[in-house]
Amino acid sequence: LDVLETHVEKFFYGGQQGRVRQWLMELNEALDDLPFWANYYLGRTAATYGDWDASKNALESCKRELLTLKKIPQAWRWHAKVSMGFAWMYWRRAMQSEARTYCRRGLDYLAQAERRGLIPKREAHLAGEVRLELLELLGTAKLAAGAYVRAGEIFDEALVLATEMNARREQA
Repeated sequence: LDVLETHVEKFFYGGQQGRVRQWLMELNEALDDLPFWANYYLGRTAATYGDWDASKNALESCKRELLTLKKIPQAWRWHAKVSMGFAWMYWRRAMQSEARTYCRRGLDYLAQAERRGLIPKREAHLAGEVRLELLELLGTAKLAAGAYVRAGEIFDEALVLATEMNARREQA
């Protein structure tokens, strides 16, 4: 688990979702409980493969654990990522309204965390990455709903954020 925890994000976003899912499913069978971060990625990969019950259960477990644990490193980031996980699951289920709602929740959570000073300046880039992911899905959901002007505004916001983060244009 320690080795996977330090590399799971690179594997997940590097096109190895199937492998991440397999590892986490095997660990889930071998252990009584997975840590919150493992449940998050298990939920995300389950949604990608259309396993809605497993996705929802894993994301709910992650959410519950985040709410009960104290002193989680980057808790602000994980709460926003859980919203992203639910948004992704609902998007994959063709439930655009719910997906947009969870994207908004994640973005609102990050904005609130910034206002409260919970996001250290050295981790602003990580907050930006989560915000970009949420904006991408929110804009895509707006496009699917036919709200082209609003989708354009969201994508413009993402482009400005990506430029501020010195991200490559493809990332934006």
